[in-house]
Amino acid sequence: MAVVVGATGHGAIPAGAAVGLEIFFVLSGYLTVRLLVAHEQVSLAHVARFVGRRARRVLPALLTMLGGVSLLVLTARPDVLERLGPDIRATLVGAGNWHLVRYTSASAPSFLEHLWALAVGAQLTLVVAVVLLVVRSRRGRAVLRLAGLVLAVGSAVALAMLSMTAAVPERALYGTDTRAAGMLLGVVLGLSLRPPLEGGLPPPRARRLQVLGLVAFVGLLAAMTFGGGALVWLTRGGLLVVDVLAVIVIAVIVRGARLDGMLGAVGLRWIGVRSYALYLWHWPVLLALGGPATVRQPVVTAVYVVAVVVLADLTYRFVEIPLGGARHVPSNGTIGAPAIAVRTTAIACGSASAAALLTGPPQA
Repeated sequence: MAVVVGATGHGAIPAGAAVGLEIFFVLSGYLTVRLLVAHEQVSLAHVARFVGRRARRVLPALLTMLGGVSLLVLTARPDVLERLGPDIRATLVGAGNWHLVRYTSASAPSFLEHLWALAVGAQLTLVVAVVLLVVRSRRGRAVLRLAGLVLAVGSAVALAMLSMTAAVPERALYGTDTRAAGMLLGVVLGLSLRPPLEGGLPPPRARRLQVLGLVAFVGLLAAMTFGGGALVWLTRGGLLVVDVLAVIVIAVIVRGARLDGMLGAVGLRWIGVRSYALYLWHWPVLLALGGPATVRQPVVTAVYVVAVVVLADLTYRFVEIPLGGARHVPSNGTIGAPAIAVRTTAIACGSASAAALLTGPPQA
């Protein structure tokens, strides 16, 4: 929801979209590693099954959205029809981010512009899978942790430098190399974190972890509510700070310290399981309604949010569950990969919701 609201340019959550995506990158890196190294030795068969599961999870909803956008463009926006074909092809081969950099001078925004993040995630996931397939020893994994930290810092530095000097800002914002820090830190976390203790943590340690997690949570909230110049500070080190805070939140949840009790009370688990569909639909609906400037009007904002939520819910119920293998996440405290994903998403959503309440109406 941070991305959904932040994409409008809504004054309540000026940095929400960027922060929400960065949390997604960190979580993707962590889950990629944990799902691949569930068995101590990663084999080609494990990687093949992992890629197959990811394709089954991602493609049905993505193809549904692409079909909806194609129908919209054919019937109501013929002015962007010429660009739609190349955009779809780039999306399907996982190169949407580089395609976007190439076509940055186009007069009209692409209905598939937001899919750059999925392309970056897919490219890095493939690289991580291949590296884990090759590097199997414990000593090799230790080297990978160090390399991941160094490369994450290098990626953040490259983002800062290119954002200040590049003639094409999109090169800094959408490049796989410049946006790899979050996923790399998630990978390092996945390689470093041990499973929670049987029977849970001792109460004193659990309380300390809860405090640490809440501090990180407040930090994410502050990042989402940062005022003017959000893009400048985020690209010059701010996103790396967000990455570290997200790593802390995920680590605290994985170790068994609960942070999501207050968030679950407002139905954010419902949002969490639909987060992928919400992301897929938010940008096409935004452009269909006239773009960020139009959607900032209160009535249009309401229409926008309702439309995105309805489309996401329908996609989740009738596409993701029957075709994509989406599963209900139990609320019994079990800390598996789906539960971690939903709980972390819920915390991001909670940050965005609280940000909106704290900062009031949209700026003029």
